[in-house]
Amino acid sequence: MHYFQGLRSQYYTIQIVPEGSSHVRTIRIAHLYLKLILWLFVVIIIFGMIILWKLTEINAMIMTSKFLKNTNEKLVARHQEYEVAFQELDSIYSMERQIQNILQTYYSNDAGTMNSILDRNRLKRISSDKSRLDMDRIYDYVNDERSVHDNLPNILPIIGSISKKFSKESDHDGVDFAAPLNEPVFATAYGTITFVGDNGDLGKTITIAHDKNFSSSYSHLGSTYVRKGLYVKKGETIGTVGMTGNTTGPHLHYQILLNGEPVNPEEYFNH
Repeated sequence: MHYFQGLRSQYYTIQIVPEGSSHVRTIRIAHLYLKLILWLFVVIIIFGMIILWKLTEINAMIMTSKFLKNTNEKLVARHQEYEVAFQELDSIYSMERQIQNILQTYYSNDAGTMNSILDRNRLKRISSDKSRLDMDRIYDYVNDERSVHDNLPNILPIIGSISKKFSKESDHDGVDFAAPLNEPVFATAYGTITFVGDNGDLGKTITIAHDKNFSSSYSHLGSTYVRKGLYVKKGETIGTVGMTGNTTGPHLHYQILLNGEPVNPEEYFNH
């Protein structure tokens, strides 16, 4: 208290003498007030520096945000390009599988066997006036006559490995193909859809009636793309692999019947 009283009792005198005048103006400032002004000036400078520092931080954040936004837009554009590329690859892969299915080359990777099949198809070539290749669905169709092989269920119904074989002894009246969920399932011959729906333990099932008293069925499907009464063509996608019915994993149960009796489908592959 005595310290502040001492400061208040001390004064600084400032004299202002205008040029060409004898009048002197005197200003007295207490030492305490002068110190307060100095401290206030220091506080203002400190706060100004803090505000400047915060503004610099905010500006840096804004610049970083703009950079991140531009980078994100580039990444989104690149992701879209990748999506388009993946879709094209999927389309090419699907096209290859269906072409192989039509040419009946799934069952063997042997070059000699494949060349024999290709030669056989060249010998059976139909003139361009009577047939054309539908690249959207990747299967051949003939306007007038079709060969016997078109009506014979002799190609694989799916890209997959056989997990359980046909066996009369164990009462297994078809062939099981292990495959991932949603893998496409193909019609193995020309024919008319006679059944689409739930088939008890076999789950979602499609049955196709072919010529020469043949029929084929496809069970445990996840999705079905056809309806009863529809005419389908060899290699056409009719559904996808699922886990419907009584099953422990995704697979296709494929069955061929001749005159109503189940026969071993493996005997007809590439026949």
